[in-house]
Amino acid sequence: EIIIFGGGVGKIGYSTDSGIILANDKLQCDLLIKMTNVDGVYNDDPNKNPNAIKYDFITFEKVLEDGLKIMDEQAILECKNKNIKILVIDFYKYIELEDFFEGRKVGTLIGEKEWEN
Repeated sequence: EIIIFGGGVGKIGYSTDSGIILANDKLQCDLLIKMTNVDGVYNDDPNKNPNAIKYDFITFEKVLEDGLKIMDEQAILECKNKNIKILVIDFYKYIELEDFFEGRKVGTLIGEKEWEN
């Protein structure tokens, strides 16, 4: 099943990322697809640094250690603690969703280990 969320929870101090993780306590999803304005997680902001390097896979720990700003830290920690993988893809490239559901690797996977087929 696929569930689509948009917006936040309307509480000060909670980002839209954290709101989705809170909602997942009831839904028990094992993958969060974060659609954003870049096509994955980079070591620097690719909108400002044309030499930024994209990761195909990255661990929660590396995201936190390197201070990568793809999601707020609390949301990353919650996903790590609850073993919820995160797939980061470009919101403006709708084909990436189709590619993903057809089994092709897209964006960046954040988790404990890479995809298993």
